Amino acid sequence: MKLHDHFRLTPTESEISVRVAAGQSPREIARETRRSVETVRNQLKTVFSKTETHSQLQLAVKILRGEAD
Repeated sequence: MKLHDHFRLTPTESEISVRVAAGQSPREIARETRRSVETVRNQLKTVFSKTETHSQLQLAVKILRGEAD
Protein backbone atom coordinates (compact mmCIF):
# COMPACT_ATOMS: atom_id res chain seq x y z
CA MET A 1 0.00 0.00 0.00
CA LYS A 2 1.36 3.38 -0.95
CA LEU A 3 -0.13 5.49 1.81
CA HIS A 4 2.98 7.59 2.15
CA ASP A 5 3.06 8.63 -1.49
CA HIS A 6 -0.66 8.79 -2.20
CA PHE A 7 -1.69 10.89 0.80
CA ARG A 8 1.69 12.51 1.53
CA LEU A 9 1.81 10.93 4.97
CA THR A 10 4.92 10.83 7.06
CA PRO A 11 6.27 7.37 7.91
CA THR A 12 4.77 7.71 11.41
CA GLU A 13 1.38 8.76 10.02
CA SER A 14 1.46 5.78 7.65
CA GLU A 15 2.24 3.43 10.52
CA ILE A 16 -0.63 4.80 12.60
CA SER A 17 -2.99 4.52 9.63
CA VAL A 18 -2.12 0.87 9.06
CA ARG A 19 -2.57 0.14 12.76
CA VAL A 20 -6.00 1.81 12.73
CA ALA A 21 -6.97 -0.26 9.69
CA ALA A 22 -5.90 -3.35 11.63
CA GLY A 23 -8.35 -2.40 14.37
CA GLN A 24 -6.06 -0.89 16.98
CA SER A 25 -7.28 1.94 19.17
CA PRO A 26 -5.24 5.10 19.79
CA ARG A 27 -4.53 3.80 23.30
CA GLU A 28 -3.16 0.51 21.94
CA ILE A 29 -1.10 2.32 19.32
CA ALA A 30 0.31 4.66 21.97
CA ARG A 31 1.25 1.78 24.24
CA GLU A 32 2.91 -0.27 21.49
CA THR A 33 4.77 2.67 19.93
CA ARG A 34 5.69 4.28 23.25
CA ARG A 35 3.93 7.54 22.47
CA SER A 36 1.37 9.38 24.52
CA VAL A 37 -2.29 8.84 23.64
CA GLU A 38 -2.56 12.58 22.99
CA THR A 39 0.31 12.43 20.49
CA VAL A 40 -1.35 9.57 18.63
CA ARG A 41 -4.67 11.42 18.58
CA ASN A 42 -2.99 14.56 17.23
CA GLN A 43 -1.26 12.53 14.53
CA LEU A 44 -4.60 10.92 13.66
CA LYS A 45 -6.16 14.35 13.21
CA THR A 46 -3.46 15.17 10.68
CA VAL A 47 -4.03 11.85 8.92
CA PHE A 48 -7.78 12.54 8.76
CA SER A 49 -7.09 15.89 7.14
CA LYS A 50 -4.66 14.48 4.59
CA THR A 51 -6.90 11.53 3.71
CA GLU A 52 -10.12 13.53 3.74
CA THR A 53 -11.65 11.28 6.38
CA HIS A 54 -13.31 12.17 9.67
CA SER A 55 -13.09 9.01 11.73
CA GLN A 56 -11.03 5.93 12.34
CA LEU A 57 -13.69 3.85 10.62
CA GLN A 58 -13.62 5.99 7.46
CA LEU A 59 -9.83 5.82 7.42
CA ALA A 60 -9.82 2.04 7.85
CA VAL A 61 -12.42 1.58 5.08
CA LYS A 62 -10.41 3.78 2.71
CA ILE A 63 -7.23 1.82 3.39
CA LEU A 64 -8.85 -1.62 3.24
CA ARG A 65 -10.63 -0.81 -0.02
CA GLY A 66 -7.25 0.03 -1.51
CA GLU A 67 -8.08 3.64 -2.20
CA ALA A 68 -4.44 4.50 -1.62
CA ASP A 69 -3.17 2.36 -4.48
